Amino acid sequence: MERDLQSKIAWITGGGSGVGQAVARTLAQAGAHVYVSGRRLEPLAATVAQIEAQGGQASAIVVDVAQPDPPRAAVTQIMENHNRLDIYVGAAGYNINRRQFSNLTAQEAGAIIATNLGGAFNASSAVLVAMRTAGDGLLVHIGSWSGRRVRTFSGPAYTAAKAGLLAMSESLNLEVALEGIRSTVIIPGGIDTPLLDNLPTPPPPEQRARLLRPDDCAQAVLWVARLPARVRIDEITITPTIQNV
Repeated sequence: MERDLQSKIAWITGGGSGVGQAVARTLAQAGAHVYVSGRRLEPLAATVAQIEAQGGQASAIVVDVAQPDPPRAAVTQIMENHNRLDIYVGAAGYNINRRQFSNLTAQEAGAIIATNLGGAFNASSAVLVAMRTAGDGLLVHIGSWSGRRVRTFSGPAYTAAKAGLLAMSESLNLEVALEGIRSTVIIPGGIDTPLLDNLPTPPPPEQRARLLRPDDCAQAVLWVARLPARVRIDEITITPTIQNV
């Protein structure tokens, strides 16, 4: 029997665009009250407006997950408002067009890792406090094909961060699954999001049209969220049919 998401509370990082925005819309349509966060208020407000226009419930919180304190403050705010936090979806992602050891500085690599891996750790640590008290909860991390299959176009920093995300989620399940908390990584292949604009050579429109859409990942998140508590999905890999690398 599917879980009913009515009145569930969800927090989505990176909720101002791409996969995070699609997840927020999808969970809100399923009945959850969603909190979207990111570093800039304007795109978050746009996501909230879209959700409310469709009859859903949403709130925006400005959060830089790369820093440890803002995620804890966000969880505190959510708990003060609702006294529960059922679902966390980590969709905050960052990369730049200088991606190789030959042109990527240590400071730039550190910023990429701080958002894609450090941010996931900071947010996960914060939500676990609430979920452990409740004895229930779901964490879903948006990973990348690059974390499973190393390719040069993603760059060493982004690849290392996404590979680390898989190990972090596995560690979470080893530690907290018996407490009723589940962790899943969604591993998309080529997906048409704003991150593609930061590739050294962005793909042309006709190629982007054949890639995954953010809503494809959002539907996978919804499926996992609706599963009964006895079911743990460790990883889901989703690729466009044209992907062969």
